[in-house]
Amino acid sequence: MKRRCWVVIAALILVTPLVAGPIFSKPKEIPDEVRCLADLKKFSVVVLPMPEEVAPYVSTNRVKNQINSMLEQAGFEILEDDTALPQCVVRVNAAIDPAQPNSLSVYAILAVRQKVLVHRIDQTLSIPTTSVHGVILTTRDRLKSELDKHMMSMVNLLVRTVRAATRHQN
Repeated sequence: MKRRCWVVIAALILVTPLVAGPIFSKPKEIPDEVRCLADLKKFSVVVLPMPEEVAPYVSTNRVKNQINSMLEQAGFEILEDDTALPQCVVRVNAAIDPAQPNSLSVYAILAVRQKVLVHRIDQTLSIPTTSVHGVILTTRDRLKSELDKHMMSMVNLLVRTVRAATRHQN
């Protein structure tokens, strides 16, 4: 019986590194759309005009000021009109069901547009490299507060992603 226990223990000692090896192995590469955010410290913010369903309740300037403030609080520097910088581009789309005219479906996209070299055509292009997006279903009277919460959530996700990319890079 003792011999059998020692054989099992020896087998476990030999097999454990094979099983646990992947757990302790080098971290996997992160996707390019995340890796391209590493060491990002400065943005310019562009908010596209609000759709007609949203504009009476939430202005483009309000959203831009909110995004600027949240990014600055997270430690990013916001510079206006600098085309060399990565841009945080915000687009809001909305739809209304005629059967429920007080309800809105709002789709928001926060994309990071950066200059990248496309080797296939040997050109540097300014393209979205990462995006955060989501949908909210709300009513007109709650649109402002719901969109505020949604923008905060998207900016927080972007900030966490930039920090994770930076940690992984270093």
